Amino acid sequence: MHTIMLKHIHPKTQGEFFERIFWKDNKKKPSMAPEAMKIYQMIKDGSFNKKTREYIMGQLGISFGQYYYVLSMLKALGLVRKEYGEYKTSKDFVKRLERLIEFAET
Repeated sequence: MHTIMLKHIHPKTQGEFFERIFWKDNKKKPSMAPEAMKIYQMIKDGSFNKKTREYIMGQLGISFGQYYYVLSMLKALGLVRKEYGEYKTSKDFVKRLERLIEFAET
């Protein structure tokens, strides 16, 4: 389970949105938001697959653990799904938000 930091002010940019998802309560460890945003954009563009993993890790300067963490979080949130070994964008996140709105309005 993961917590998305909700604030009184709505995120104005995609970067702010990712910062609220990939926030760290430990200030010694940097947020993975910039890397997550780049990986998500690559998935959206269709330029992301297992074969490019080493290249992506090198370009972003992240370890395999950090790479796996970002993908796991994107999947858990419903922003992406894995289908036949390939990552694709998903509408599950939006569906979950719609259900939350339904609960709040009843």
